[in-house]
Amino acid sequence: MLVEVSDAVRTPDGVSVVCRVPFGQARMRWCGDPSVSAGSFHVEWTINVNADWGRNSWFSAVAQPGLWMAAGVVVFRARLRGPAELADLEFGDSLVLLEFDGPVPAEAWNSWIELRVPSDQVEIYPYNL
Repeated sequence: MLVEVSDAVRTPDGVSVVCRVPFGQARMRWCGDPSVSAGSFHVEWTINVNADWGRNSWFSAVAQPGLWMAAGVVVFRARLRGPAELADLEFGDSLVLLEFDGPVPAEAWNSWIELRVPSDQVEIYPYNL
């Protein structure tokens, strides 16, 4: 996915950036060149927390992708694709791998969901096309 990166901040664990996409923005970990300050990059997304239905993931009332911050966490709104062993989020033009702790309602598959993840557990990795 092509994103805009800005507002780089050095932290003890690396670099945190604001990532902007056409449907929102949020702060997350940058896993590229640590000297980055801003720019456009193609990235892959990694979520380092398992989803837990009803706790950090649930149905969305809105059927379109979204990305924003709420109470210090990154909120993804995306379509959940399955089955559970191979779950991913269809997030704009990207697929983000996702693991679940526990069962997921059958009606959740191919539905729009929201997933909340601590911002330090979301990473973007730049790559060259």
